[in-house]
Amino acid sequence: MKFTWPNLFNIAAGLVVLYLLVVLVQTVKKNHDLDEQSASLRAEISMLESQKKELANNITYFTTDSFREREARAKLGLQKPGENVVIIAKSAPTPLPTPVPDPAVNESNFSLWLSFLRGQPQP
Repeated sequence: MKFTWPNLFNIAAGLVVLYLLVVLVQTVKKNHDLDEQSASLRAEISMLESQKKELANNITYFTTDSFREREARAKLGLQKPGENVVIIAKSAPTPLPTPVPDPAVNESNFSLWLSFLRGQPQP
């Protein structure tokens, strides 16, 4: 291969094109990564905005008189004038009766199977 000016020019042009392709691929990859990061940040922003709205609604609710009254009744045991408080005690659950084993059945498992296979009634 002879190194003439046109050959050297073609080699240099090929190297420049190759360099430009590498730079282009890097730029496209960087843009793709930035788009993914931007999408995840947008999703996080929308989640935080919904949490902010929920907290604002909670603040509004917690400042209402109905919430204060309900909490005073539940936590402090307060009541309105003229109200009667009824306390219902929880009774302990009744235990289930334990089955009493039948003392008459003292047959072995083998004899029970034999009687079953013969079609005899079970004791």
